[in-house]
Amino acid sequence: MKKLSTALLFLGMVASGNANAWFFFFLPTGAIADAITGSKGDICIKEGSKEGDVSTSEAGNTMKIISMSGTSSRCQNPLLPIRAEVEFTMTSTSKAGIELTDDFEAKPLLDVQRYNGQVLLAKSKTIPDKGVLVSFIKRAPTSDIKNVVNNVSNRKLMYLKEAKSGELENLTINGMRAARFETTGYLPGLAKIEMTYVSTVLEDRDEIVLVDAWCKSDLYNANPEIKIELTNIAQNIKGLSGEVPVTAVYSKEKKAVDIKSNAAKPISEVTIKQSTATTSQSSESSRKLIELKGLLDQGIITTKDYESKKQEILRSM
Repeated sequence: MKKLSTALLFLGMVASGNANAWFFFFLPTGAIADAITGSKGDICIKEGSKEGDVSTSEAGNTMKIISMSGTSSRCQNPLLPIRAEVEFTMTSTSKAGIELTDDFEAKPLLDVQRYNGQVLLAKSKTIPDKGVLVSFIKRAPTSDIKNVVNNVSNRKLMYLKEAKSGELENLTINGMRAARFETTGYLPGLAKIEMTYVSTVLEDRDEIVLVDAWCKSDLYNANPEIKIELTNIAQNIKGLSGEVPVTAVYSKEKKAVDIKSNAAKPISEVTIKQSTATTSQSSESSRKLIELKGLLDQGIITTKDYESKKQEILRSM
């Protein structure tokens, strides 16, 4: 195993053939046409923008518009029709890192990806169209993980053809509130390639991290080992505190799947913070533990409160 860590000084997501973007920028090519027209820039921006405008991404980096070349046929997103030359300033960092198997190879990141929060893009050396994308945004006082999940889901649904999102799973991973869902759909283009994305959003005290893992849907559905691998990749995130300054936590905690027990090459130890009531010889204590777990599942009490009260009940047995 090797550690593909994020030295995280950049970020971003871009629509680059994968539906793994929080922000969509078109990256045009065509040096000959540009030489003739004098057009500059490889970023598409919204109408009403002007030279000198400075914007800040949710990751905390800035982008300044240096020049604009007007509307461009290369800018396919109707919300971003103007081609522009920009200057990025990368000042934001993340604490996140991740461990992946040697089968994954990190790919170079574009400035626009770093600007938007992309931390790591890694692709399989042996299986085409299998990869992992890690990115983050800064957590604001008003941040709501549910809104982030909705935004990620909506952008995938907009980008993919015939897209469908699965049921949301609310989790606690390595002490962090987390939510996971699947999205399936066909990539844009003439070839009808259906992909499955497993998206996990984790909330830490200072940042919200997105882990996207994907492969072709036929492979995902036919190979349980790959399904387990992609589903559990987010549990390999390292370096975060696991602290969230909120009074409620997500429930519906899932038991960890021991990847080492499968034939697939292990990704890493799977660590999910669990809250499991211990069976008691006393029916009264058992009843209290069951009721306490119910309060946790409903979000009425926090994981910290649950653990504290649980230990108190166990000590009285």
